[in-house]
Amino acid sequence: AFPVLARILTEKKLLGTTVGLMTISAAAIDDICAW
Repeated sequence: AFPVLARILTEKKLLGTTVGLMTISAAAIDDICAW
């Protein structure tokens, strides 16, 4: 899910925004916990 989310945020130019960074951080934490 993390790579897909990162690509979507990059395509929508949201990766550098507060919401984008919060979303990518939450996804990273979720992937670590699930692993």
